[in-house]
Amino acid sequence: MIDFIPNIWSETMLTELKRRYIGIANCLPVDTGDVKGIGCEIKLCGLYNVGVSDYDSGNGTGTPSNLTNYTKSVLLEQAKCFNFMMDDMEKTQVNAGLMKLALSKATDQLANLAEQYVYNLCDQTTNAIVAEKVTADNIVDALLSARTALFKKQVFHAEDIVFEVSPEVAELIYKAKLTLGDAGEMMENGCIGRFMGSQIYVTNQIATELSINGGTSHRCIVRTKRAVAFAEALSEIVAYRPENFFSDAIKGLHVYGASVIYPNELYRLEIEILSEQE
Repeated sequence: MIDFIPNIWSETMLTELKRRYIGIANCLPVDTGDVKGIGCEIKLCGLYNVGVSDYDSGNGTGTPSNLTNYTKSVLLEQAKCFNFMMDDMEKTQVNAGLMKLALSKATDQLANLAEQYVYNLCDQTTNAIVAEKVTADNIVDALLSARTALFKKQVFHAEDIVFEVSPEVAELIYKAKLTLGDAGEMMENGCIGRFMGSQIYVTNQIATELSINGGTSHRCIVRTKRAVAFAEALSEIVAYRPENFFSDAIKGLHVYGASVIYPNELYRLEIEILSEQE
C-alpha cells in the first residue's frame, strides 16, 4: 500500500485548493470547525452600522443606542467526490508519484466546480449595471460606474472592492492601456492589477449571453470581499484496497457552501462586446 497519512494529505489538498481559487479567494472565509458533513449549517453573526452623533458638552453623550445585529447562515449543500485506483502491476517505484499527480488533477477539478458554484451564486444578484457597446475607448466608464455604485452603498474603501472579469473584458482593459500597478508586484492568482485602488481579476467562470445588439454580454462581477461568505471542508480522504482488485485506491469528499451576506455590496456588471464585423 502507498505511504498515506490522511491528515497530511487532507491539509495539503486543502492548501492546493486555496491556491487555485479566484472567486472563492474573494469571499469571506468561514471556519467550519468540526462541522464537515453535507447539509450542515453554519451560523454567522454580525452587526449593522453603529450610529455616531454630535457630542453635547452640557448633556453628554445622551442615551446609548441599541446595537442591531444580524444572523445569517452558510449551508454546506454541495458535495463532490473523487475515487481512483492504480493497479499493482504498474511499477511500484512510480506509484506514489502518480498518486500525487492524480490528487493534483482531482484538486483542479474540485476547485473548478467550486468556483462555478460561487460565480453562479454571484450571477443571480438583482443588482445590475449594463454597459452597451463597450470598447477599449470606453471600458473605463463601465468600471467607474460599478465602482461608484458600490460607494453609494456605503462602501468606504476602494481596496475592499474587487472586479472579476472575463478574458475578453480583460483584453479591453489591457488595450485601454490602463495603469494596473507595478509590473514587478506579486499578484494573487488571477489578479491582473489595480484600477483606482481596486483589484481586477480575470476568470473563465464569467457567464455570457447574447446581447440585444447582437454582441455578447459578459456578466462580470463587482463586489466587496465580504459580500459573499464561503465555507468548505475536506471531510474524508481515505486510502484503501478495492475489493476484487490488486490495486491501491484513494477517495475523498469535498463539501462546501456559500451565501450572500451583504447583498448591497454585490453587483453584476454586464459588459456588451460587439463582434469585430460590427
